[in-house]
Amino acid sequence: MSVGIIIATHGIAAEQLLRTTEMLIGKQNDVATIDFVAGENAETIITKYREKIQNDLSHCDHFLFLVDTWGGSPFNAANRVVDDKDNMDIITGVNIPMLVETFMARDDNLSLNELVSVALETGRMGVRALKYTEKEMNIEVPNTIETEEIAVSAPINLTANQKGHLVVGLARIDDRLIHGQVATRWTKESKVKRIVVVNDDVAKDQVRSTMLKGVAPLGVMVHVVSVEKMIRVWNNPEYAGERMMLLFTNPSDVVTLLKAGVEMSSINIGGMAYSEGKKMITSAVAVDDKDIAAFEEIHNMGIELDVRKVSNDTRQYMMTLLKKNKLIA
Repeated sequence: MSVGIIIATHGIAAEQLLRTTEMLIGKQNDVATIDFVAGENAETIITKYREKIQNDLSHCDHFLFLVDTWGGSPFNAANRVVDDKDNMDIITGVNIPMLVETFMARDDNLSLNELVSVALETGRMGVRALKYTEKEMNIEVPNTIETEEIAVSAPINLTANQKGHLVVGLARIDDRLIHGQVATRWTKESKVKRIVVVNDDVAKDQVRSTMLKGVAPLGVMVHVVSVEKMIRVWNNPEYAGERMMLLFTNPSDVVTLLKAGVEMSSINIGGMAYSEGKKMITSAVAVDDKDIAAFEEIHNMGIELDVRKVSNDTRQYMMTLLKKNKLIA
């Protein structure tokens, strides 16, 4: 089943919403945008809708209209197009979180009703305040790995012989740390409930740590720890079997963890910014001699070094790129 999505807004916001979303999760297919500008009316928009459905989205089986306001002209026009058709629906209040999750949910081949449910939930949950807390909200405090001894909101029943380690759902080097692609597509595809930023300097920076925790994706906990503390977390049976994403700013920290026994089968390199003494090997990755030595060490451990900003980018490999740029033999 293919679901065509039509984004419609007053003014020229629709195309910009789509462009912003594509910055986060990559180019999208089967999407059309409709602007409603001065001098147009509902009849004009109806014509635009029908042209998109008959031309650009003609191969789609179902259609979802994501519009800005209930009762506005984009909504009213869509309502007339949808009428009593079972293969069409409308959602108002379109925003970036709604678009991100709805686009990604289409990959799971959901029904139109299931897709509507995803869009409604994420659209609502995407509206949050940084400081204001509603008095009637009951927020459950999750387990935290911020302290030396694990603090919990309720007792956890552990058997005396519980063993094992956490599971690294994704290990990624990206000096931007948590940003659009990480907070959306990578988190969803790696199926993690915790993101752990591993870096000594960031862990010491209270302001930066607080900011990183403040941009946690919905339903995901963010922690900022030193390399030494991450080793302790790895060896703590409290987290046996739990999937986590580990985020690094550089490959040297990865080497330290690997030598300490932390198991990672693949390292994704998303972004390493240019600075003096570094050489660009892709549009997003720059390396110096220290980085190259660390990557060689990781490679010699038999660990894949996968270079991609977003998951649907063409996969490249670090050692191939280093050879191509004549940085290693």
